[in-house]
Amino acid sequence: MNRVISKQEALERNVSFVLRGIALATGIYQLFLGETDVGIIILLAVGAISAPKLFTRNRIVSMPIEFELLFTLMVILQFVIGETLDFYSQVPYYDKFVHFSLPLIVGFVSFMIAYVLYKAGRLRLSTGPLMLAIIFMTLGVGAFWEVVEYSYDITLGVHTSYLGELQGNASENAHTDTMFDLIADLIGGMLGALLGLLFINAPSITIKARVQRFVRAARRSLRKKPV
Repeated sequence: MNRVISKQEALERNVSFVLRGIALATGIYQLFLGETDVGIIILLAVGAISAPKLFTRNRIVSMPIEFELLFTLMVILQFVIGETLDFYSQVPYYDKFVHFSLPLIVGFVSFMIAYVLYKAGRLRLSTGPLMLAIIFMTLGVGAFWEVVEYSYDITLGVHTSYLGELQGNASENAHTDTMFDLIADLIGGMLGALLGLLFINAPSITIKARVQRFVRAARRSLRKKPV
């Protein structure tokens, strides 16, 4: 079993390395040949994933491989595929897919973090309120982003064609686009929290072993070490 887990973890770390390499190359390209602000965001995100200790003042000394993969996937979906390959403009409803996928990942990650805190004795909250809190948190993040998009459209958006209008698209007006984005955020957050609950309660011995390994890794990650 340990040998199988070791091989699986090695494979996952290789996949994470490749994905981060793709994101890094995209960030460098955007920084010098494309949209500089997008390049900076990508490079900062890759840096935070690769070296969380530097970005959290030693509060998070490492990151479990599960989080590495999921956070890197978020960068790939949003900035590499969405922005650099221009899927937001070229692929119908890609933005809805991202509005669903990112809250799903955030909901799952949030549930797992809460589970680690619960196992460490730092959190006392039953499953129902916890899931509701995660769902409303992901929806709140989505709503905040819609406010950012609206603010951009009525200020910078009317004076520049650099990004174009962020709200609305060829098939939806701004109001319809915003509402469907929020619905996608809500569904993604709900499924993410549910997946986290199913994951920690899965009857599979392999998954149980993985959950235990994840909890140990996460608790080590959150253990503050001397600078």
